[in-house]
Amino acid sequence: MSCILWDIEAQTKVQEFIEHDGDVTSICLQPVDKKTFVSAGCDYSAKVWDLTGGKCIQSFSGNEGDVNTVTYFPNGHAFVSGSDDASARLFDIRADRELTSIKIVQKRHLQ
Repeated sequence: MSCILWDIEAQTKVQEFIEHDGDVTSICLQPVDKKTFVSAGCDYSAKVWDLTGGKCIQSFSGNEGDVNTVTYFPNGHAFVSGSDDASARLFDIRADRELTSIKIVQKRHLQ
């Protein structure tokens, strides 16, 4: 699947970003230089894209379910993802790796 950058005024497609193997569910523009964005997908991955070149420059896996949301940290060096596997994962873009994850475990009450 793909993300598409549109020129709203001209109503034309400017760039298409193709590499996810499932639907794209969320994107977030890098807050500092605005030259990259991160996307979340139903292929259990998050990808960082170069806006000028249209290429995927990093791919982050580790989720065990669809990734529903991504957002950058304010400095643009890391992002967090939220997934159907009930986890939130923190990825460091400069180190090209996952730093930590938190999994929500639902407690069951005994009767």
